[in-house]
Amino acid sequence: VFGLSGETRRWLSSKQETLLCERGFTQKEYIIAAKQELAKGQAVFNDLHQTEL
Repeated sequence: VFGLSGETRRWLSSKQETLLCERGFTQKEYIIAAKQELAKGQAVFNDLHQTEL
């Protein structure tokens, strides 16, 4: 698991609530979707981080 900042955690938890409310995922579907969102978020974070260096 990545070391997440408080801001990232808040974003993820709000994102998770949105996914659950909007789509009525099953637990398994939800976990897959959450992992995909996390991977996308991490990729964006990595890109931003690399451009700063």
